[in-house]
Amino acid sequence: MSGFNRALLNYIFKNSVGKNNTILGENDSRPIESKGLLKKINQDLDDLSIYSSVSQRDLATQEFPIEFEIDILSNINNKNSERIEGIKSVIQTKLLEVRRNLENCKLKVQEALLSERKLIGESYTAVLPLDKDYISKNTTALVENNMTLGVGYESELTSENLLNLDTLYIGAQEETVLKIESETLNSYPLKLKLNKNFYNNYQQIKITLPRITQTGILYLEFDKQEAFSILNRDGYEIIPKHISNTVKFPVNNDSRSFSIRLLENTDREVIVKALYFTEQIYNTTTVYESTIMSVEEDLSLLSVQTCDNYTDKNVNIKYEISVNEREYEEFRPNGKLKGNLTQSIIKASILNYENTIKLSNPILDNGVYKFYTNELINSEIKVKAFSWKFKEDFNSVESFVQDSHNHPSELFYNMFFVVKEDIKIVLNSILEFYDNGKLIKKETEGDVYTLKRGIHKIRVLKTLWKETVDLNKFSIFSILENKLTVIERETEEKKTIDFIYNPSEDLVQSTSLYLQIFNKKVDIYLTEEKLNKKLDNAFVEYFFKSNPYPLYVISESVQTRVNTIQIRATMTSLDKVTCPYISNITIRGI
Repeated sequence: MSGFNRALLNYIFKNSVGKNNTILGENDSRPIESKGLLKKINQDLDDLSIYSSVSQRDLATQEFPIEFEIDILSNINNKNSERIEGIKSVIQTKLLEVRRNLENCKLKVQEALLSERKLIGESYTAVLPLDKDYISKNTTALVENNMTLGVGYESELTSENLLNLDTLYIGAQEETVLKIESETLNSYPLKLKLNKNFYNNYQQIKITLPRITQTGILYLEFDKQEAFSILNRDGYEIIPKHISNTVKFPVNNDSRSFSIRLLENTDREVIVKALYFTEQIYNTTTVYESTIMSVEEDLSLLSVQTCDNYTDKNVNIKYEISVNEREYEEFRPNGKLKGNLTQSIIKASILNYENTIKLSNPILDNGVYKFYTNELINSEIKVKAFSWKFKEDFNSVESFVQDSHNHPSELFYNMFFVVKEDIKIVLNSILEFYDNGKLIKKETEGDVYTLKRGIHKIRVLKTLWKETVDLNKFSIFSILENKLTVIERETEEKKTIDFIYNPSEDLVQSTSLYLQIFNKKVDIYLTEEKLNKKLDNAFVEYFFKSNPYPLYVISESVQTRVNTIQIRATMTSLDKVTCPYISNITIRGI
């Protein structure tokens, strides 16, 4: 009997008992009406049992299709779950890619900001004190009063050096009202009576010296401390704002006109005690080197602005910077056009050469080779992947070009130079190439180009990468000034080759880029590979390659902790009479 029938019988039992709690049955002596009721109930129970059986059969026939539909829905749900997880992975991977792109854009914006000479957007700015207390023991230049002069000595200042006031022109500028008053005509002290400037927050005086036949040092002395700056004839500061009673700076016939900008803008008298001019000959190269400065900032890029005569054709000032006490690297002051092949934006981080990852065992996935690494998924790290490493995977550029099915009519090699320290390349009329899209060629005889530390994409004419021997048959033993020693691989026999450049015979061995960098700390790769960064791994795919070469992965941090900075300047007078000088060094970081 079904559960339903039992429940119904129970109901009937409860409602069909007599006073003595007995069920009415067929043999019961009760009235016939009760017996008829019981009979009817029993008939209803039989009918109900038949209906229950039919219902159970109907349910059984519907059970399979319902279970089938449940299985279908379950499969759909599983597939949707997989799709959702796939979408999540794609979204997070795209977010990583967007983040990397934003980091690259950020670096470009930072470079643009630092290229501006205005102080804007920096996270670090410092003015290097040009004072004896802030120079290293290696300094040979004259440093005093916020000025560095490229002289190893200075003549004694005597009254004979005094400039005759009668030969000077003194005038007012920038709405300044000036009156010259002296106790004795054309004699010191020179008294300048100034009225408050209502149009500017400063007063400005222009002084023009008599014609100068030789470069020298101008020495200006006030009777008391003054807040002032010195401007050249074009209105640019050559001595920044400072407080002192003396100032000295180099002048020549082209710079004998200058302006004094006085910052105490009141009605007052300014007294000039003396103007000295000292003529000198500068025979020696001098060095300015700062002390090690503490920075303690996380920075990506650095830039240095200077006030100097760096662009003067008669002087040479070579600036260098050391970050975190690393080796010095040359830079060009921001905004200076001279030496435009030298970097002006300095990367604070360095390529992690020592931890270059070499991947040699790719996974074959649906006919595609994949090199996997889980070490480079951090979005804060810039990553480059290369294959075809020179000296390891191939011995000759020509053999690589042939093996890689380069078109024979192609005139250029594209190579990636990973330079571990600055190297110099001698340029001449034959050797010219493209470095990161920029044509590098000789300007004057003996030009030297510096490949800076970092990654360079070099596009060079095949004729310039001329190898003197087939390096598939020989290995290089040594390179001297004009001789190349090789070892034959099969016989191990040494062979010496003369590679002196001979224009008449059209030999270019001496200009070979390969020969110039062979002994340098340079890795050369011929192919850059695309590194795919996913949520939990990074990989490179090799298509259509049955035997892929190893993969070399180089990382570079976007930011680095800059603990210290040190600046060095080597100063030389080329004409022996023009004095190199530096009056301001401002370091900016972002």
